Amino acid sequence: MDGDLQHSPGRIPNLIKWIKKGKELVICSRFVEGGDPGDFGFLRRLISFGATFIAKTIFRETRSIKDIQSGFFAFKKEGINLEELKPKGYKILIEILVHSDFHSFKEIGYKFRNREYGDSKLGFKEIFNYIHHILSLSYRSGELKRFIKFGFVGTVGS
Repeated sequence: MDGDLQHSPGRIPNLIKWIKKGKELVICSRFVEGGDPGDFGFLRRLISFGATFIAKTIFRETRSIKDIQSGFFAFKKEGINLEELKPKGYKILIEILVHSDFHSFKEIGYKFRNREYGDSKLGFKEIFNYIHHILSLSYRSGELKRFIKFGFVGTVGS
């Protein structure tokens, strides 16, 4: 979870409850029942939508998750090879989804709160890190090769 209190620490017991019930990954989601994305402006929502669209287009493992940009989640460590994780920037959930062997997950709603401390990290550097991360992850996972083949066949077959 983020350290700026935009994620309520009061949700941690609920994350643990679902892990104890057998879920391997539990994500606090802004986009399921009981969730609220908070008060973002149009540009921030557009950037978030674009980042999610890119990741869901490339990585099949992310498509069933509504909030792949969440920074508030819990998982069973047995389902993941920590040595494979090489995130760029602070969006590690996509990396975990691609490199994990989770068979059960749960998204629970939460309200993304206004920042109490610090400043937003979103800026040109983090956007660049995200693009670099997506390219690196797609190369390491083999999805870049698959995506290029798919695009090539689609272009030639048109």
